[in-house]
Amino acid sequence: MNYRQGDIVFNRYPDPVGHEPAGSRPALVVSDDFFNMSTSMTLLCPIISSAHVFPLHIDLPSGLGVSGKVATEQLRAFDLNHHSPKVIDHLDPASETMRAVLECVKSFF
Repeated sequence: MNYRQGDIVFNRYPDPVGHEPAGSRPALVVSDDFFNMSTSMTLLCPIISSAHVFPLHIDLPSGLGVSGKVATEQLRAFDLNHHSPKVIDHLDPASETMRAVLECVKSFF
């Protein structure tokens, strides 16, 4: 299955270590459509429900099927030959929220 940037998926995070997310949780597809269609990979940032303020956590807008914050510092690649998360909603890639998420991710490089 090909995912689109902005898709919100329900994903399983196997074998967490340290501060890594654990278990099953929603995540935001941050890789662009070309990457998603050209590889068997996708890049996801988990969506967390933490109430504490952290500059790399971007609040999701209201009105989506999930709520919380996108933990951009937890960016992770998933091989879609071994993971097939279910799409549960979609965040407009042109939205202010998606731009803020991508700006955070860009700052890591």
